[in-house]
Amino acid sequence: GIIKPIKRGFWLYSEEQVRQIPSLIAEIRKCEQCGKPRPRGSRSLCVECRKYRKKQRALAWQKTQR
Repeated sequence: GIIKPIKRGFWLYSEEQVRQIPSLIAEIRKCEQCGKPRPRGSRSLCVECRKYRKKQRALAWQKTQR
């Protein structure tokens, strides 16, 4: 969304757009819940938030089994 290259037979990026790339990558790699960096292969959550969500699901499931 922020980076909009110009197409003239090839993609042309301004110097400012190229400087934005690292911050955009970092923003995309943040946990949806807490904002911490998430590991590669994880689509939306960091390790801690994934563990917490898994624990909460297990507790909710146990309550329904009673």
